[in-house]
Amino acid sequence: GVEHVEIGEAAVLNGAVAENPNHPIDGSDGDGVTIEAAPADKKFTVWGEDMLRAALGVDGAVIDLAANIELKDSVQDGSAYAALVIKDKDITINGNGYTLTADADRIFRIYGGDISRTVTINGLKATADQRVLETRSGNLTLDLEGVTFETTGAGNTQVLTAGGTSAGQSDAVININGSTLKASTNGYAVITFNPVDLDITGSDLSGYAAVYMKPADSSLGSAGSEVTVTNSTLSNNGQQKGETDTFGVIVLQDSNIKVSVSASKIDVKGYYELPRQSAVLYNSSTGDISGNDVTLTDCTIASDGDYTLLTNGANDNKLTVDGGKSDFLVD
Repeated sequence: GVEHVEIGEAAVLNGAVAENPNHPIDGSDGDGVTIEAAPADKKFTVWGEDMLRAALGVDGAVIDLAANIELKDSVQDGSAYAALVIKDKDITINGNGYTLTADADRIFRIYGGDISRTVTINGLKATADQRVLETRSGNLTLDLEGVTFETTGAGNTQVLTAGGTSAGQSDAVININGSTLKASTNGYAVITFNPVDLDITGSDLSGYAAVYMKPADSSLGSAGSEVTVTNSTLSNNGQQKGETDTFGVIVLQDSNIKVSVSASKIDVKGYYELPRQSAVLYNSSTGDISGNDVTLTDCTIASDGDYTLLTNGANDNKLTVDGGKSDFLVD
């Protein structure tokens, strides 16, 4: 059975735990809990912030949420702050339909290690001002199953970010299944700054762009990424107005990216003459891009508004539409 021991204000996990202000888990102020000896099965049931943060310090932990948790503290991670940082660990979080919110503008920052690591998040709801989850390296598999993630702040919010750098590591593998990722008006459901192997199945992604793949800057850029979308809905909100770069549902700003979308809906909205909105946009402010290959198979491509395009900026990039239904004229 599960043994819960009360220590101070925090109910401790189902392992041997003790208050230890001299050796707090990263991110704890020492007033919460630390783990002296994790249970053999490394299973933890948590219903408080310090409990969750302590359990995330155990490699191989399987963590079950038993309540909604408001994350009031944050951890400095480089130049940024996040509520929860996971480094070089295999972790499973079972949200059980409960919700994480945070005072920090980011909730998760997740790193792989010298060897490949896997972080799995099931059935969790999470709402953040700017970013719900960032991967910060390669050598990492991130599995999202039945999650609902949303950003609500102003500016270019990012629900799921493949950031940091994966130099010298295997590309991050990100699997999104049966999930909803919703960005605020000027935000992005998924944005990548490094090469990724991204699989989206049975999910709903929406924002100013659903999938936005960036070029190299301080990161490696998205060149070489492979994206597979199946039985999902990708949509933009078309709400931006003014003379800014045209945008779209799927936006590629780097080269040699392969995108395969099948049996899905691409919902492109464009309500203002500027900027124009596209289902697929090839666009870069850093120079010409080429070698991108996008295939839409048995998809429904829907247009809402007077200022939408099927594609824009194709040049030396390829778009293939095979079967399905489209509001656009397809050769």
